[in-house]
Amino acid sequence: MTPPRELKRLLFVLSGPFLAGCSDSGPSAFNWMGSKGERWTIECMILNGDGCAESAQQIADSLKRSPGISPKKVWIRSGGTSAAVYYGEYYRKVGSGTRVRAPSQELDQDLLLLRDLVDGEGRRFFLSARRVPYPSQAAEEPKWNLRNAHGDYTLQIGVYYNDDRMYDRQKAAVAKVRQLRRKGFNAYYYHGDTHSIVSVGAFGPEAVVDHQGKVSYIDRAGERHQIASRYSAEVIALQQKTECKYNLTNDNIEYNIDPLKGEDKSVPVRSMLVAIPKEEQPW
Repeated sequence: MTPPRELKRLLFVLSGPFLAGCSDSGPSAFNWMGSKGERWTIECMILNGDGCAESAQQIADSLKRSPGISPKKVWIRSGGTSAAVYYGEYYRKVGSGTRVRAPSQELDQDLLLLRDLVDGEGRRFFLSARRVPYPSQAAEEPKWNLRNAHGDYTLQIGVYYNDDRMYDRQKAAVAKVRQLRRKGFNAYYYHGDTHSIVSVGAFGPEAVVDHQGKVSYIDRAGERHQIASRYSAEVIALQQKTECKYNLTNDNIEYNIDPLKGEDKSVPVRSMLVAIPKEEQPW
């Protein structure tokens, strides 16, 4: 979006009556495991191009002076040729069974407030404001990103997703990688749209000995999966290590139904080889 001119003198006002309860608490430090809920914020605007950081700061300063807005809740994040203006910090509970996020009344009120703001010419600069998960502040090492690994396969040993106890799956995954690397493992993280994974090692095509052999299992959602059943001696040796035996879910062992033994025989989900995503491929 092209920033408006005269940003330093721009003042947003409400286009109509609006009542909203705004707290003066700004973003704070947090743990990804806790009782408050999944952390969200409002993405007010994204700017791209040269000078975007300065423009974002000017818009944020103008927003702070607007009626009904709590200045402490306005913040920005910039990097490279893009910058974003955010507002607030909100927590939403996620059901452990349904994984449905409970609504946040404060978030919804603030979102309506922002969309209702207009400048002196009646333009709504925040009409496209939207709810977004709070950007992770995990101290990530680019070289630990799985996309930077050299090879065809990696051994997936963990998957993280946000639920009623996990509120920053990206931070949790990076912390796990850091822990594994301190123990001497060549560990990686990968952040997808809804999940983050942790894996160990980077292997060539020789890691899969038999491409035809398959092992089938059914997950708790009733979906059937197939994985390669025969790995190289190097991969099997890695799977014998305590840290690499299972494909953990939020640091817990997950169990699936053994299709050969029936529903009363659950088996732990073992670590498994997965393809290393290439730069141009989504995963």
